[in-house]
Amino acid sequence: LFRSTPGAPFEGFAVKYTSSGTTTNVVNNNMGGGPVTGSLYNYSGIAYNGTTFDNRAVWLGTHSAFDLINDVRFNNTQKFVDISSKVTAKVNMTDLYFARFIDPDARAAAGDSSATTNTLGFSPIPNTNVVFSEALASKYALGLYSGQVGNVGTGISNTWSTDPITYYTGTNGGNGDYTIGIAFKVDTLNTGDIATFNYAYIFGPSTLTAGAYAVSSGAGGGT
Repeated sequence: LFRSTPGAPFEGFAVKYTSSGTTTNVVNNNMGGGPVTGSLYNYSGIAYNGTTFDNRAVWLGTHSAFDLINDVRFNNTQKFVDISSKVTAKVNMTDLYFARFIDPDARAAAGDSSATTNTLGFSPIPNTNVVFSEALASKYALGLYSGQVGNVGTGISNTWSTDPITYYTGTNGGNGDYTIGIAFKVDTLNTGDIATFNYAYIFGPSTLTAGAYAVSSGAGGGT
């Protein structure tokens, strides 16, 4: 998990699904761990699934209803951190949502604070595919971006929501010390089926620079 500074650290993921008529939201975050237990493996400079990155950590998690792999990687020259999250169903599911969210707390220079200027979308990237936080004075940007087409949404939560639907439906809580997140949806996932979600944490001295680099470099499953 990533740790944002200097305010209260908050970063995590959620898997929400309906099975046998019951809807469950499973949340892991750095404020209190979570019900998905797992182990972390270092694949830096080592081939994994046919590719090699300078820096790579693979987290293998398990839950009674699903298995989860978070593959986090970047090369030394990259200005983003790519993540692939793979959910393997152990039960039949409908309305499966997966979300990743963070409280940016961007404070890099005098005049910055835990509050940020938050934006859904940044032309030509649609609102569904990128959400940005920008520091108040330094303008340093942190965003969540996906190059996937369809079944993706982003949001800004002034309640620090851990519900994927908050982000998937494009909730816009505005500017402040709020969380930003990205979420994906799969209508049906049967036992043994696998859903893969590609996204990235992107960075830059401005939203323009971060967004342009992410798109041109193929971040978050883009081309």
